[in-house]
Amino acid sequence: KAFVAGLSMGGYVAFELMRSHPERVRAAALIDTTAKGDDAAKLEKRQQTLRLIAAGKYDEVLTLFIDSVTWPDGPMAEIVNELMVKMGAIVGAEGFARSMAAVRDRGDFMEVVEHSAIPMLFIAGEHDEMTPPDLAAELAAAALDGSFVAIPGAGHMSAIEAPKAVAGALGEFFRRFMALA
Repeated sequence: KAFVAGLSMGGYVAFELMRSHPERVRAAALIDTTAKGDDAAKLEKRQQTLRLIAAGKYDEVLTLFIDSVTWPDGPMAEIVNELMVKMGAIVGAEGFARSMAAVRDRGDFMEVVEHSAIPMLFIAGEHDEMTPPDLAAELAAAALDGSFVAIPGAGHMSAIEAPKAVAGALGEFFRRFMALA
């Protein structure tokens, strides 16, 4: 059994692992992510993003994406922006489009949250506008064994913006289960 953690889209991967192979997961930390599927407005926004990429406007898409995941008033904003630009260049337009399509098609993981006995920690940056802390708290409350931690001074990229706080929350959570593993 593994302890798993996923940030943003990585959270969707962790949810899918819990859905398809629950016997392999001891505990899971879901960071700046959601278990809820997209509503019609979000699905249309993802389709619009895919159309922009297909029209050769990846730079515009990347700028909008970076603006949506960075807390502009944070002390790490410049570093996060630089890192996201580098990551965007490495992923490229085709890779970003594939990722966006995967996110669009992921479905809903609420049945995992509501019916799984796997302990789950939901972490959210206090300034995360993409997956706000109140959403993470709501998911933790819906879980059979859920807990929630808000990360002060961080946005959607909390693990980069406040790595010590995120690492501390992860360490405390996973240590609870070490003797039982």
